[in-house]
Amino acid sequence: MIPLQKDMDLSDPVESILWALVKLNGKQGAPLLTPVPLMREQAQNLYDRGLRFHPELQKSWYHPPANEGSFDAQLSGEWKDSQPSSESEPVSKALSMMSDEMKAELRRQLNEGV
Repeated sequence: MIPLQKDMDLSDPVESILWALVKLNGKQGAPLLTPVPLMREQAQNLYDRGLRFHPELQKSWYHPPANEGSFDAQLSGEWKDSQPSSESEPVSKALSMMSDEMKAELRRQLNEGV
């Protein structure tokens, strides 16, 4: 499992750094250069040496692959200059493209459990 920033307890010294070690080289390839337990040790070492996370200074965010649970997910994901969109964004986008009639039909089907 890729340690993602959104899943970390940023008040925990190790977890506040762990997510930043994902895909450290920034190039195509596996996002985890070492096993997560070793990454946790590295994060602790960095914390012990004075490294601290300052969210107000963050300039890039890791965007995990859309197919995170599959084998090829181990070969993708990337750092970008924008925050990842919320998981509900695709649903919101799809709803915004639907006519009122389509939304009414969807609502009817959801209420009926179809």
